[in-house]
Amino acid sequence: MRMLVSINFIINLVLFYNKLLPLSLKIPEKSVSQVPPSHYTFEFTLWIYIICERDMVPFALTSRKSLKDNEESLKTNLASIEKSLGEAFTIEFDFEDIITKFVGNLAKNMAKVGADSLIKEAFLAAVPNKKFVFICADEKLPSYWKYQFENGDCQILFRPKICNTSDVNTFKLETIIPTQGVYTLMTRLNIKTNEQKMKDNLSAVKKALKSSVDWSIDETSLETVYPKVADDLKNSFGHIFAGVVEKVAANLSKRCTDEMILEAVQEATSKNTIVIKHDNNMNGYWAFESGNIIISFKSITNTNDIQTFDFIKLL
Repeated sequence: MRMLVSINFIINLVLFYNKLLPLSLKIPEKSVSQVPPSHYTFEFTLWIYIICERDMVPFALTSRKSLKDNEESLKTNLASIEKSLGEAFTIEFDFEDIITKFVGNLAKNMAKVGADSLIKEAFLAAVPNKKFVFICADEKLPSYWKYQFENGDCQILFRPKICNTSDVNTFKLETIIPTQGVYTLMTRLNIKTNEQKMKDNLSAVKKALKSSVDWSIDETSLETVYPKVADDLKNSFGHIFAGVVEKVAANLSKRCTDEMILEAVQEATSKNTIVIKHDNNMNGYWAFESGNIIISFKSITNTNDIQTFDFIKLL
């Protein structure tokens, strides 16, 4: 498995040690700068270290040992990442010690990403290059570690004074992974978490109205009102509207025990669908329009009013 490294780092490293080599081993500087990016691999770096060591260029024992040890560590961690995500990734970094310090924590985080199909799908879509890039930023970086998605790569930025390496593992990537469509990934996850609750509450509506067909909530209407929901509530979007349907079911269950009211509601709801609307000038929470139950809101507050609202006067 091949590992990409920083091109500028390799060029500078070659040029620096090239000056220390015997004449017979020197490389023309022009040719070094013209080496294509695909050649800057772990094997090329290894060649530099071997030449330097053979010709008695001073090099710390820990660094020489790290080179040997880290290659296997890299292979192990990249294999773990591939197992978690189902696709092979490469890693680009600025120095070899980053392997043992950080890639293990990265592999642990990818295991969590791969464990949830929704997060995994979004992550793979956000990283079409299938590459992680470790970037040494500066001390102004707002946190010790920062994930970001740029140019098809997953970039991991860090401060020069390295600490808190466990953050590479513990950071919740689902909070920043970009997604296509209306909803953020966190909203989609919340909708997924509350999917069964929504189904159960729609079944309660069906039961209250003694319907012969299943009820549904209009998905397009939910996407339409999503931008109108306060940002601090978006991560609870699925929970909120599953709760709204629960209150609709409770109201119907209470009032439709009267056969005359039940019949009137049945006639007014031929499409068996609940539609959500945002209305700054709303006069009430409920309406019956075009065979649907319409639930309107100005802001997500006092949702219990949906359960207590007397809709009978609207029939």
